[in-house]
Amino acid sequence: MFTFRGPLSILVILIIGVSTLVPPPENVTVSCNNFKTIVYWNYSEPSRQPSFDLKVTSDFSENIITSIRHNYDLTQYIWSSDELDRYFVNITANDGTETSGSQESLSFTFNKYKTATIQCKLDFPDVNLSMEDEMVKVRFKNPYHLYPELRLARMRGDDRVFHYTVFYDNNTGQGFECKDKVICDKNIIVQEKRQQYCFSLDGSAMEHKLEFKRKENICISHENKADLLIVYLPIILTSIILVAIGTIITWQKKIHNLPKTLANLPKALLLPNTHPKDDLLHMPKNSVVDICSIEPAVTQSLLEMPEEELQDPPYPDGYGLPDDVSSPVSGYDRRHVEMSPDDVAECYTIDIS
Repeated sequence: MFTFRGPLSILVILIIGVSTLVPPPENVTVSCNNFKTIVYWNYSEPSRQPSFDLKVTSDFSENIITSIRHNYDLTQYIWSSDELDRYFVNITANDGTETSGSQESLSFTFNKYKTATIQCKLDFPDVNLSMEDEMVKVRFKNPYHLYPELRLARMRGDDRVFHYTVFYDNNTGQGFECKDKVICDKNIIVQEKRQQYCFSLDGSAMEHKLEFKRKENICISHENKADLLIVYLPIILTSIILVAIGTIITWQKKIHNLPKTLANLPKALLLPNTHPKDDLLHMPKNSVVDICSIEPAVTQSLLEMPEEELQDPPYPDGYGLPDDVSSPVSGYDRRHVEMSPDDVAECYTIDIS
């Protein structure tokens, strides 16, 4: 059995102690992408499976958070605070028996009046441009209605007014305010005539403490109404002419086919001493005429009929009317004819349009 005495025993103790130390986290970084704020770190000995203690320090507070992962989302912690503050994070590893040394992040803040290594900004909302005459309308959604984190935040000094500046042609911008509106909009007058107009916008909230990234090169093309009329007028005129030609052709076909339709009608349906087309052409437009002819039931051949019945036709002049029926007032008065049970009626409907 070996025993260590003196300096040799002290050296052995130091070696054993160093070998059991927990290594600290490495490469601690902070990312603030829009509202999303996440701290990341690496660890050299994952086989130890330690937990990590994060001490989040601000100008007014200090909190300890534990995580087993190699990153932590600080978004809710920051935006539920009472102040738009400056922060930094110290991280240590703990294997259950020992704690490593700490690693510190760079300082970061969303408050432009606070000094920090990382200045975080928010994304400016999407911008829509429209133009009428020499005026451009700028429209975008109010960030207090667009971003839930900003809408739900209750930080001191927040007047809930969005301040924004519109820059045209890289000149000095015009400043505006947007409060209690879902859509922020403003009309910008442009005096110079150009084919394209470009704008840039930036903004701030929480009494100018919270900055938004500048939105660059938002452009709109100028559309001259006179030029548009020159382009579209020939198309409009051509369409009108084609519609007119189609209407005329359709009407001519109806007039052309009318005699053929009337020629197939029985002679008994026509007025005396007139052409079939003449009676109908004198009728009111948009009329619908029902014309019927009656064929009496024949039980005898002509040879079997008495001579007196063959001398005179049952109806004068082929009208298909009894003698006691008065003369019609017009060519399209209705006639009433008595029918026997065996008579056959054949009807025609004519649409005069």
